Amino acid sequence: HLINLVVLILPLRHIVTLYLHILVALLLYMGHQISKDYVHEEVQLGYEGAVYLNSLAFNRFVSAMTSQIILGTLCAFLMKTRKVWIFSTHMLPLLARLCAAPNSSLLTVNTFSMGLTVAGIALFLLANLFVPYRLARAAYSELLHLEVFLLRTW
Repeated sequence: HLINLVVLILPLRHIVTLYLHILVALLLYMGHQISKDYVHEEVQLGYEGAVYLNSLAFNRFVSAMTSQIILGTLCAFLMKTRKVWIFSTHMLPLLARLCAAPNSSLLTVNTFSMGLTVAGIALFLLANLFVPYRLARAAYSELLHLEVFLLRTW
């Protein structure tokens, strides 16, 4: 209930920032799900040759890569940065497949890319460890300003 109260009292710009970070986290999760589904489909179908030599494999690859590029670009746009590569670790299994990596190693590359993303999120959280305190302080400040405003209007 305390967290809900703090979010309710926060200034709008802080709420927008909070929701943008949550949205980017969900988009990163979606990117990893797309990669995982692609890898499992490749392993299941068992085609080991070059992606561009098989039209079905190439269509699957282009579809997955296009969605991954869109997701990475959208994450960078929402975080107001031009460093799209920061949000592109979920593309590693697709790039490995493009380089004709065997299907058995795609699962390892997918796990590695997930680990990189989790490490990046952990570093971000550690770097912003005191943000909840600052947000609670901002909410308290808003309450004080509201109280002063209400007292002056009476």
